[in-house]
Amino acid sequence: MAHLQEALHNPNSGMSRRALLRTGATTGLGLAALGLVGCGESDGNPQDLLQKLLTTPFKNGELPPTISSTGISTGTLDETAKILGAMGQVNISIRNSDPRLSGTGRISYTAFPNSSGPRRATESVMVNVPSYTKQGASDLDEPVFEFSYQGSVVFATTTLDNIFIALFSPGQILPINLARVAINHLKSVR
Repeated sequence: MAHLQEALHNPNSGMSRRALLRTGATTGLGLAALGLVGCGESDGNPQDLLQKLLTTPFKNGELPPTISSTGISTGTLDETAKILGAMGQVNISIRNSDPRLSGTGRISYTAFPNSSGPRRATESVMVNVPSYTKQGASDLDEPVFEFSYQGSVVFATTTLDNIFIALFSPGQILPINLARVAINHLKSVR
């Protein structure tokens, strides 16, 4: 964690953006990589929801035209996620097929027994990655937090009830738009 904090506060630390992302995804940023706030208890059993996410691909029309899903896998919870009570994680790999903007990304869903887990996860990320902006939209119940490194957004987070959602955008898709995609998919799976 000290290496990550040094890289965030000192651009000349020698840690590349890729190394920062790799480190962030496996440390306190973890949880899939990040989160926010929700209220109330979950809709049903979190383990059942994780299983549905693991076996339900995106439907036609759920993803923007240039984005495709390249795989669904079970994620590995980091120590922070375990301490906060996370019950499991599902990662959906995505790719931008536009040749001008090609890239890979990920949507990670981390389930908690109730909505306090995602809130505490978000707070943990904010402490460890202090460079962020809060984005809101009238069609989203919760804001989207965009976390930056050396002036570039490297990931974003949001929540829905007891689910912490981490977003790693492929190419130039705005994090708030990717949040809409992730939330709509989660709602359709429920």
